[in-house]
Amino acid sequence: MNEYSPWGTVARLQDVLVVFDDLPSGRGWWVPDERVLLLDRRMCRRQMRCTLAHELEHMVRGDECVADVSGVLHVRQEIAASTAAARRLIPLGRLVEALLWSQDERELAEELDVDEETVRMRLLTLTPGEHSIIDERLWAREESA
Repeated sequence: MNEYSPWGTVARLQDVLVVFDDLPSGRGWWVPDERVLLLDRRMCRRQMRCTLAHELEHMVRGDECVADVSGVLHVRQEIAASTAAARRLIPLGRLVEALLWSQDERELAEELDVDEETVRMRLLTLTPGEHSIIDERLWAREESA
């Protein structure tokens, strides 16, 4: 299985610098004018992985800082980046397999090598088709038990 690696992605971006620092707020920032990804170095490895994926999504989307312009636009950017990162980090097949043995967010996060927020976002943004696939697999497991 070809698993998404935000570290591999950023390593291929020769014009993007990753800087680890103690950030005053948030876990990561994308600074488009400087092509810099700032990550709070106090995070655990899984948080770092998920935050990097999130900030890379801001970069791919061409997001600029709009927090001072519009709170609504800022929140929409954050949701879009979080949703896209969660989808990349947690493919449906892996999610289904994990859900077959646990539905606890902490256990799912550990199994899927992500943080709990990313698991939550992935579950909250499932498409109707993904819901159907998951329901079908979970029902099949219950019937065979």
